[in-house]
Amino acid sequence: YDIVASGGTPVYSHNHTTYTVTADSTSINGTDYVAYIKDTAGNVTTCSVNVKKDVTKPVCYITPSGTAGNDDWFRSNVTLYMTVSDNTGRSTSNVHQYGISGSSTVNYNSRTSWPYSSNTSSDGVNFYCYVEDLAGNVGKNDYNLKIDKTTPSCKLQVISGEKGNGNWYITSPKISFVDSSGNSKAPTDSNSGILGYNISSSSTSSFYYSSLTTTVYSNTPSTGRTYYGHVSDNAGNVGRCEILIYRDSSAPRCTVVI
Repeated sequence: YDIVASGGTPVYSHNHTTYTVTADSTSINGTDYVAYIKDTAGNVTTCSVNVKKDVTKPVCYITPSGTAGNDDWFRSNVTLYMTVSDNTGRSTSNVHQYGISGSSTVNYNSRTSWPYSSNTSSDGVNFYCYVEDLAGNVGKNDYNLKIDKTTPSCKLQVISGEKGNGNWYITSPKISFVDSSGNSKAPTDSNSGILGYNISSSSTSSFYYSSLTTTVYSNTPSTGRTYYGHVSDNAGNVGRCEILIYRDSSAPRCTVVI
């Protein structure tokens, strides 16, 4: 006599009276195990039992969809999608219940997606997925979502320099980032935080560093020259402000002819 998995070939000399099932079932229908008994005359009798074994936890994953920024930040509304995987067939048809939510308490709400549209703090917001397979094994996963859709703002102001007539400066004016009260202060961001900032006469900037002020040392055309403040937050949102500067430190010349 012998016991083998369905489709196996019995070896009667083994005389096995027990069979230890070590592997998980590869199907939700389980596996048939067949006992063979042969008498001395050669007659064979069989009996079988169906065993469903699954000790492996299912897994779930959360995948975000939105406009990606820098350092795992998103710069748009985001939809979180949940997928599940189970070792017996690897599809939701083999899963008993599942869900996704912003709660760390198990919530089998049968949802596979979760939209989120609010800005978050630098700590982000945690979301969780839960899944239970037909055998009762439970899996859990989490995802930290960070959103910053807000372009950082800034303001420029001249904080020193001697003024002449009109809007003209007759010495080198110093331009600075300022707060709403006109105090020299670096730009701030309440969501992802400020990455860097600088002031230049170029309307575009591909680099960001902490430069609070700049001084205009050269005279400007009669129409003035525009200076730009560039500021980027950690999510990759870029803001810009500007100020028009007039500078003329050259005294007029005259010639006396006799």
